Amino acid sequence: MPGNPGHSGRVGNLDERIDLGVGRAPGGDQTTAMAMSGGSYPTADNFPEQVQYLVAYLDDAMPAGHPFAKVKAQPMGPTAPEVWLLGSSDYSGALAAQLGLRFAFAHFISADGGDGVMRDYKHRYQPSPREAEPHALLTVFVICAETDAEAERRAMSIDLRRLNMDYGINSQVPSQQEAEARAYTAEEKQRIAYNRRRVVIGKPETVKARLLALQAQFEADELMMITITGDYRTRLESYRLVAEAFELGKP
Repeated sequence: MPGNPGHSGRVGNLDERIDLGVGRAPGGDQTTAMAMSGGSYPTADNFPEQVQYLVAYLDDAMPAGHPFAKVKAQPMGPTAPEVWLLGSSDYSGALAAQLGLRFAFAHFISADGGDGVMRDYKHRYQPSPREAEPHALLTVFVICAETDAEAERRAMSIDLRRLNMDYGINSQVPSQQEAEARAYTAEEKQRIAYNRRRVVIGKPETVKARLLALQAQFEADELMMITITGDYRTRLESYRLVAEAFELGKP
């Protein structure tokens, strides 16, 4: 289904930008995913067709003879959001390349093989009316603090959160106090170290260097970060420190 090249959400000022990320699953654990999809785990059976319908609605480009041609996305306007396919495996990358859409890889979910998926997406990319060239984004989990040691300490909350998820415990993110009070077995420490591969932790200089290295490794056009800690204040500080390290918001 062709898109409309006149409908583009791309603007020069990131403050005015609206993107639309589309994934196969609603996120969370398996039980949550099933609850969000009518009691069955979502599959990819109809996903490509659903994406094509979505883009056609956004661009008002449904073929005239199509039975759904009279369906219009509201509100209508001169622009439409950029559409990104989200994924942590090669499936969404391959589909984004085939449909000529942007692709975002979730490094915070999978630390293995993503650079190959990203390169394969760009190599296989088929230009579309929406996107003449491939555009790739890398999403990274970041915990930044004034010092490397403090960042490591704050990462303890997500360490415990991910360990709980490995055990099938769907609880809230533990507080810093809860995380520091938890004793770990040798096996659990190994599991935490394994999960840490998906996290960039450190002071601003450390984080900036690591993010730029990941961007080069993945040949990513953009970086996006997510931060989760034991409280809102430290999350906000993490974002602020990274923004300052990259001089974001300056003319």
